Amino acid sequence: EVCVIFAFHQAFNKDGVEVVKQECQEAKRGCVKCKGELAQILISCLKPIHCARKKFEDDPQEITNILNEGKEKARQITVSVMHKVRQAMKIL
Repeated sequence: EVCVIFAFHQAFNKDGVEVVKQECQEAKRGCVKCKGELAQILISCLKPIHCARKKFEDDPQEITNILNEGKEKARQITVSVMHKVRQAMKIL
């Protein structure tokens, strides 16, 4: 259980981790096979993130829109907070 690859199997391969552990301890699996299987599992886990990234890559204006919306929300909150601060400090 010193293997870093096994730690990743524990985190991302819950269904197959016991088989990996047993085969590894019994020397029935090589490191190349183990890493290959893990790579496929990680690719599968990361697919939703890759799809979301692709969406934004195809429409960079969407990122700008999201940032502008956030900026406007932050501005509104800041205006309100600063108004309260100025009142509390009696500098209005």
